[in-house]
Amino acid sequence: MVSLHRCPVGQIVACAAGIFSPDALVFILPKKAFMANITIAVGCLTRPLTDRLVYTNRNGVARGMKRRGGLGWLKRPESTEERYVREMNVLGKVVYDVGAFEGLYTLRFARDAKRVVTFEPHPWCQQRTAGNVALNGFTNVSIVPVALSDECSLMPLAYPPREPARSTINAEVADRLASAGYDLVRTSVLCWRMDDAVESLHLPAPNLIKIDAEGAETAILRGAERTIHEHRPELYIELHGTRDAVDSTLQRYKYDTEMIDDDHIHAVPRSALRD
Repeated sequence: MVSLHRCPVGQIVACAAGIFSPDALVFILPKKAFMANITIAVGCLTRPLTDRLVYTNRNGVARGMKRRGGLGWLKRPESTEERYVREMNVLGKVVYDVGAFEGLYTLRFARDAKRVVTFEPHPWCQQRTAGNVALNGFTNVSIVPVALSDECSLMPLAYPPREPARSTINAEVADRLASAGYDLVRTSVLCWRMDDAVESLHLPAPNLIKIDAEGAETAILRGAERTIHEHRPELYIELHGTRDAVDSTLQRYKYDTEMIDDDHIHAVPRSALRD
């Protein structure tokens, strides 16, 4: 059973409200291998036909696991980043997955980890992640339906109406999307600092934190400062034009970094031994 944490400040965010129509949603095109982009682009066009399909994924980080929707049943080349994450050692560890989209990284971590705590503010993404977790019978996943940043408040979440993967609380990213011609949906979501979530929800200390948050990476790191300093987890971060700011923050936190590709960074506490 997938557990859903409720906010102890009286604001309850529904995980499976079904507010958004899956038939109206498409994938974003990330900067990954060319063939992966082609596959995802085709997925955008075929989502109304494939969204109800349940099958065993044949590619990516969740290879070999069940999922709903998308074109994961098609074989395609594996990107450097996907291979890196699939081969990460998370056996028996506690993983925080910040920004889930459809939960494929949550699935990959749940297969080996002791516990996975997933933070996801978008209702449709919460629903799809919970569904994919249930399809695989994982009982070690908790979904916390909030955004993470460096403050606790209600914040605007903006996204193109057909692309929940591009949901952002970063005003600059939202402005760039609007300038590019997107007619954005804007709604309010509850936003927490990770430090407060860990304390209020009595979450287990993380061994690994994965962040994919459409430009909010640096704010999330600032809001997780106490958690990072006390527990010294590994950090795996997808960069959205934030490399310099993320590097500066990680230097201040005394972390060494490794670039996996142009958009992904793996950071470990300085002088820590890699598994």
